Amino acid sequence: MVQWLVIGISGVTCGGKTSLATGLHSFFTTNQNKHILNTNLVVGDTFVLNQDNYFLPEDDMRHKLIPKLNHINWEVMTALDMEKMLSDIRDILKPGFILYDKNRILPTTFQEQHQQQINILILEGFLIFNHPQLLQLCQVKFHLHLPYEKCFQRRQNREYNPPDVTGYFEMCVWPMYERHFREIRDCEEIIMLNGELSRERLLNFALRCIGRFL
Repeated sequence: MVQWLVIGISGVTCGGKTSLATGLHSFFTTNQNKHILNTNLVVGDTFVLNQDNYFLPEDDMRHKLIPKLNHINWEVMTALDMEKMLSDIRDILKPGFILYDKNRILPTTFQEQHQQQINILILEGFLIFNHPQLLQLCQVKFHLHLPYEKCFQRRQNREYNPPDVTGYFEMCVWPMYERHFREIRDCEEIIMLNGELSRERLLNFALRCIGRFL
């Protein structure tokens, strides 16, 4: 029987969530069928789900408009098809899945003395930890933060479809991020990361945290 490790990556827009998820996915797929992070665990399959892929279509009637901007508010949970995301997660994990627990001793019919297999699911998105079911599911939790000025600069250098209207960052993106962050900042299980650090440093630190968990 295969155990699962579920890793959550949340944080501010343009904070490096996707880069970290990609780096972790590359690490685990490169080490498939090998022992990882100085443990007796052997990596099986690795999956990544990006919350951004679950935004409702632009013409969906469930969207909420920002009156002052006449623009859709994409920064709220209701802008996402979370039922679809949860369904896709269930399809990956399948009924009867087991979350990894280093204190659990599996029956001998399911493990060898010096080796256990573990599959990896990486959930990445700006509201991962604001969703109660996903917060509970994720065993290792990372949140990437940026200061306002750096976040604004990175946002300006990226293209979005639909594009941001003038004032959207200042009036919606950042205030909503601060609101969502207040909801989760006191969760002691969430590991806060500095999004201004290099991708390599963030990846190496995340791997050390995962290694300690395992």
